[in-house]
Amino acid sequence: MGELSEQEQEFLAQQELQKQQFESQAVMNDPYIKQQQAEVQASIIKAISPSAVLKEMEMNLRGQVLDNQNNIIQKYRALMNNLGVSTMMTFARTFLNQNTVISHIEERQVGYIMEALSRDVVLNLQLNWRSFDIQEKTSLDLINIAVLFPCYFSLRRAVMGGERNWLKHSMQESLSGKANNPFEKPGGLKGFFQRFRL
Repeated sequence: MGELSEQEQEFLAQQELQKQQFESQAVMNDPYIKQQQAEVQASIIKAISPSAVLKEMEMNLRGQVLDNQNNIIQKYRALMNNLGVSTMMTFARTFLNQNTVISHIEERQVGYIMEALSRDVVLNLQLNWRSFDIQEKTSLDLINIAVLFPCYFSLRRAVMGGERNWLKHSMQESLSGKANNPFEKPGGLKGFFQRFRL
């Protein structure tokens, strides 16, 4: 038996591609695989959700902490009253949301946005410190830190579409059924975490 003709080689290559496609579809239609993919996708969406950060921010402003059973307890005096907490949370929710996290923001825009946000928060605290029942001037700094830092890090996650690109890649990998190690890929989690360096 001699060498295969060009047509026979093309036929065998096409046959191999069809076999791979059929195997891939069989795997994708497996209910167990579909369930795993749905779980992975749900965990990815949960991972980018800033709701835990918002909850922690609100608890910090209220002087609350979680005990060992995850019950909220009042440990410290609140930094401000309900009106103040509500106002600061409104500022924070503007930037601590999934839309911001999966946006595409240029590096320089982060500075502009944070400058405007900082100015607005400080001005609001200056004008309303009495109605917010802020007892100590040092509380103003703590409130600024509690609101501005999480907003900054949320914006940093969106620089150059980093979180969106990571999410897109993770979803594609989940849908394709590949279970590769993300640390080994260029631009994988190592690259993802590089954005958080100061």
